[in-house]
Amino acid sequence: TTLLQSIPLYEEGEYNWGCAILQAFDLMRRPECAAVEPPSWWFDCELKLFSYMALTVVKSNKGVAEAPSEHELALRMRWSVLDPGMACAAYWSAWECEERTVPELLEAIYRMHEYLELDVAKPPVMAITLPIRIQQLSDEIQGRGGSLTAEPSAFGSIVGDEVRLCGLVVKLNGTCVTVVSYDESTRRYVVCKPDGRRIAMKPKNLAGGGANALASKS
Repeated sequence: TTLLQSIPLYEEGEYNWGCAILQAFDLMRRPECAAVEPPSWWFDCELKLFSYMALTVVKSNKGVAEAPSEHELALRMRWSVLDPGMACAAYWSAWECEERTVPELLEAIYRMHEYLELDVAKPPVMAITLPIRIQQLSDEIQGRGGSLTAEPSAFGSIVGDEVRLCGLVVKLNGTCVTVVSYDESTRRYVVCKPDGRRIAMKPKNLAGGGANALASKS
């Protein structure tokens, strides 16, 4: 309860706010929180937006080596929100979920892969359950006529957006670039650097703009 009450004390979209959101989401899945009244943002639209904002601020402000637990929580919150079948089965305070779009399911798969690649301590069961769930979601996407190599963006295409590089060598981290296109064959974004050069980047190495930009895509 104290943690939930502290969230409004931070400016929405800042690093400490994002960490508080992640910790609150993680606590709400525990049995001892079954009787706790969910926060005001505990509904589908807000959870989708907040999970994206929290992931973005963590990636923008800290590298995996600096804040491994925050990265783990951010990825877990994101794919849990985007995969309601997984979330509602694991959380005591489930929320009413709308049907997920193919891009949302694609991003859920991508975040699950990214989570499994993290070099941090994770519950052993994740190594078993996530690959199974990834295959189930892949089958669902293909069953709905979707492509597993399409752009994995739940908030719509980010082509044309200005984003920042992250998770790379220090001299590149924080560089503002413009997203030019998405290459389905390589599953990478082509971005343009300030000097005009274009490079291909994995989605996990791009962090979105500010909260206003994210909100405009929700």
